[in-house]
Amino acid sequence: MSTLIELQHVSKKFNLDSGVELRVLEEVNLTVGENEFVALLGPSGSGKSTCLRIMGGLIESTSGSVLSHGKALRGINNDVAMVFQSFALFPWETVYQNIALAMNSSDLAPAEFKSRVKKVIDIVGLEGFEEAYPRELSGGMKQRVGIARALAMQRPILFLDEPFSSLDILSADTLRAGSGEDLSRSKDCDSIFGTGHPQYSGGRVHGQTDLGDGHQSGSHSKADPERSAVSA
Repeated sequence: MSTLIELQHVSKKFNLDSGVELRVLEEVNLTVGENEFVALLGPSGSGKSTCLRIMGGLIESTSGSVLSHGKALRGINNDVAMVFQSFALFPWETVYQNIALAMNSSDLAPAEFKSRVKKVIDIVGLEGFEEAYPRELSGGMKQRVGIARALAMQRPILFLDEPFSSLDILSADTLRAGSGEDLSRSKDCDSIFGTGHPQYSGGRVHGQTDLGDGHQSGSHSKADPERSAVSA
């Protein structure tokens, strides 16, 4: 199994306007390989989102190395698609248009372009809502648009940055279980890395890494994919 992303002794600090140095991550080591579903666990403020953004090339680490396919990552990681905590939808665009925007740089023929958008809409269960605007959708439906948009990019790695944290408990649990089924039906990504809750895949988590106050309290531990129900 090849390694897609690797962090080696990665630390991250921010210098606040007050002059205080805020250390968010300290000496984090982990790997993301093919065909893995990994949960990054920890309380709010422990650096989970920062860790994802470093692996995605959105921000740089203060120290340590970030490798993509064994080579130092420079700039944006084009292997990664991300589902954010917030819905991040354009309110003036329809469901179809919000998803299609993620593919505007592709060279697909019009028919193939439309087919891919329709495919991911069907995967997340939003068929019939293609022309709906975000204001006409529930919170769970909006987050499904975000998942569909990420899947439409067909990147090898999918990052889920606490995508259900803004929903009520019932909606979050329903969508969390449903998203596992959605992702298992999709063959458009090789590995999935989620933060905040180990049940993004309906309990099928292959490994987890725990962050306390930015410190790693256990390496990425792999489990039997047929038995791996990991609790937070």
